[in-house]
Amino acid sequence: MVEKKIQQYKIDAVGQLEGQFSAVESFFLTDYRGLSVAQITEIRGKLSALDAEIHVVKNNFAKKAFELIDVKGLEDYLVGPTAIALVKGEPGPVAKALFEVAKSSALEVKAGYVAGEVMDKNQTEVFSKLPTRNEAIQMLMYAMNGVTSKLVRTIQAVADQKAEA
Repeated sequence: MVEKKIQQYKIDAVGQLEGQFSAVESFFLTDYRGLSVAQITEIRGKLSALDAEIHVVKNNFAKKAFELIDVKGLEDYLVGPTAIALVKGEPGPVAKALFEVAKSSALEVKAGYVAGEVMDKNQTEVFSKLPTRNEAIQMLMYAMNGVTSKLVRTIQAVADQKAEA
């Protein structure tokens, strides 16, 4: 049997992807077919502002890199032209930005990987509509503030009644 020698540039490319993938906890797989260079540049700018970046990848290299970092379940989505958004910060705003761009361009979100969970396109879209961490904290603080204000008013009313008596 003849052993097939793997070319060094392929080993290097997979190693580079492995390093990029292992440095982040979340990523989104997209199909960029039909996008112009200007649109891709615009997407890169939006994602950069959200502490993320997008890279066009060879599917076979990405499959091997995911295998090396023990990420399973994305193989089925690595078909056709693929660009992967690597998220260093919070994944919610990045997902939201990708779906906003997809509304007005040929970009298609194929799948997501957040907190060790693979999400298909529909799950990723639902995830993109969830409040961000900061928005959730604001909602919680607003709710707590309302309860606290009501408690203070109630205690004040009781104190006023006792003062009148």
